[in-house]
Amino acid sequence: MKTLLNLFAVWILMPLAIAACALERRRVRAENDLEEIEIANAGDGEGVFEIQQHDTLFVPYGDYPHAKGLQKFDKQSGEFLVAAFNSLGAKLGRIFTAGVPIYRGHPDVPGRADSNPAAPAMGWVNGVTAENDGVKFAVKWNEDGEDAINKAHFRFYSPNWLLRPVKGGIQPVKLLSIGLTNNPRIPVPAIANDDNPTDSNMKITALLKKLLGIAAENDAPTDEQINSGAVALETRLGTLQTAANDAQTTLTAVRGDLVTVRGQLTAANDAATAARGARIDAELQRLIDGTRLEPGKRDTVRGELLAIANDAELKVTLDELHAAKPLLKTTSTTANLGKDKSALKQAENDDGERSRQRLAAVDVEKTLIRAENSHLSAADVHNLAWQRAEQKNRTLFTDAAK
Repeated sequence: MKTLLNLFAVWILMPLAIAACALERRRVRAENDLEEIEIANAGDGEGVFEIQQHDTLFVPYGDYPHAKGLQKFDKQSGEFLVAAFNSLGAKLGRIFTAGVPIYRGHPDVPGRADSNPAAPAMGWVNGVTAENDGVKFAVKWNEDGEDAINKAHFRFYSPNWLLRPVKGGIQPVKLLSIGLTNNPRIPVPAIANDDNPTDSNMKITALLKKLLGIAAENDAPTDEQINSGAVALETRLGTLQTAANDAQTTLTAVRGDLVTVRGQLTAANDAATAARGARIDAELQRLIDGTRLEPGKRDTVRGELLAIANDAELKVTLDELHAAKPLLKTTSTTANLGKDKSALKQAENDDGERSRQRLAAVDVEKTLIRAENSHLSAADVHNLAWQRAEQKNRTLFTDAAK
């Protein structure tokens, strides 16, 4: 008789549960007004979370990457999970189960390598609470689950939940199952192991201890010590990254300044070279005008002067050239000068005056040429000015050639 009553209850309640589940799913769809996505967060390493307590699984709020989009898990999302878990359809569905199942991995997700609709559960989620910093899932382990947890076969877990598309990503709205895993990508505290706490502690190297600020002799650091060291290390890395970025910015600016300075230095060297050549040309012309240098030797002497690198040595050489006696060009002139010293003196005075006049005429032409042709070098300006002055004052320059 009892068996008949149970069958009758199942016959009556099963359709109600199925109908309630369907109504609940339509309610969520209508509320979200968006397509829902069933998604698992482990196995492929996407969006994995670690268990924080033995009888409570905690998922902190945050934005977590996934192949199907950025999972935006916030307080609103947590309230959706609570509402879905406590809905009439979910409660009716739990008449025949202990809660939301906890599996080894995600065998309930179609299309995965470990998919297995008949896979046994290792425990059940029998309560969902949305807190300010995340959602807690109350857990009841079965014998297999207790054994796996106590022996640290699995240290982490990940939710398989229903999501809806939202602006900027996807949002969890209903928990479908929990999957135990050892392949997390988001490092949070591991599953607590009350029977053998040291088994749950991470075995870390001496170098990692040093980086995390853990004493070298501490062979069993707690999760809190590891997490605290990781936070401090992340802070230091952030500081170093900021310093590196600032150094890169400074280096880029310095390189730009170096290019500018090199350009200025090249321009200054070119200007100094041009000024040195112009000075030598002017001095050579004075020597020629003062009959201390033969015009035919001008280029040879110019090359010798340009080869002198030291300005002080150049000045000494020019002073020696200017101190040389004027050249005597003809015998008749020499004879006349020897016969009449006063005439020689007068001739020297006349030559000096003509030389000043020639230089003045050349300077006038230089001024005009620079105004017309600012791109010419000093040497080109001097040569062109000399030619123009000679063309305009043939008598003055002809006398100089005699």
